[in-house]
Amino acid sequence: MTDFDDIAGDPRLVVTGGLQAVGRYAVLGHPVDHSRSPQLHNAWFEQANLVSIYERTDIHPDDLIQEAPSLPYRWAGM
Repeated sequence: MTDFDDIAGDPRLVVTGGLQAVGRYAVLGHPVDHSRSPQLHNAWFEQANLVSIYERTDIHPDDLIQEAPSLPYRWAGM
């Protein structure tokens, strides 16, 4: 047994996902509309024949504390 927690410790202990998160990735910011990350990553996913999507996620800093706990359940990576 380790003494790591899932936030600051061993990343293998982080519980993420659920069916909603599988293959979903995002860039997080505010504002985030200018980001080209979705274009670049989605083109790569398509070229690699991966069933994945990369999205923009605009979360205002004032809302981040409230939204943060759900992020690992909504996306596989950010």
